[in-house]
Amino acid sequence: MYRSTGNRRPQVFQAFQAIQLVQAFACLCLALLGLVATMGSTAAQSPPAVKLGPGGNLGSCSVFLPEKTTTIVFDTYGGGLKSKYRLLDEPNAHLGRTEITVPKKDSPLFLVLVSYSATEWDLNIQPGAQIKEILVLGYHHQIVSHVPPNTEVGFSIYVGGAGRDCPNGVYWTDHDLPSKLRPMLNERFSRRIDEYYRSSSEECVKGGCLGFSKTVKEAGGSFWSRLFGSKAPAAPEPADSVRASASLETCGDNCGKRKLGQN
Repeated sequence: MYRSTGNRRPQVFQAFQAIQLVQAFACLCLALLGLVATMGSTAAQSPPAVKLGPGGNLGSCSVFLPEKTTTIVFDTYGGGLKSKYRLLDEPNAHLGRTEITVPKKDSPLFLVLVSYSATEWDLNIQPGAQIKEILVLGYHHQIVSHVPPNTEVGFSIYVGGAGRDCPNGVYWTDHDLPSKLRPMLNERFSRRIDEYYRSSSEECVKGGCLGFSKTVKEAGGSFWSRLFGSKAPAAPEPADSVRASASLETCGDNCGKRKLGQN
């Protein structure tokens, strides 16, 4: 015969409840892990920062320029540095980048950027510099990056047309470009050229502009390099800070590389 040890149902019920709690906790942990993995995957697969319309945005040249402005012309055949962008409709076309130093002046700046080949104008803006208007002239499509907020950019592109109220007919040339720019700037904007820089000029080589922008570096490297031995991760550039005369896409290390099998 067996001895009765009392009712064991409460103990069985408590054990069952404990198993349910363990299972619920395990499910919660798995859900949290899945959420973290999803967030990481989403961040890694984030879309390009630049989203332009099918025809780009040629901008406008109708901004009011104050009486006192400093007009600076930057002139180059094309950029010699690597760009992270490429033209959406011409993914295999070379698109170079050139850095220019935008100086601080006593008056607002009217920048005129002139290039023949497709070029990204990478602005290195000194503290306190105020840009009122940017006019971009090019035979091929042009890009301007690191544009300050609320800055008007107008394009006049031989292969793509001109923005609202932007001049036509004056593009890059290696035959005395200033002689063509002066009457156009005077007639359309009532401005004269105050400073003129070519990519091969002595002023650029010494002072820093057009592809050899001499950025001031912190002594001993940047804060991030001193702390971690490398630069801080670059934050995505807001789409509004990049202006272009044609649609763009980011291409990373594949810029300008043809796919296998293409001629």
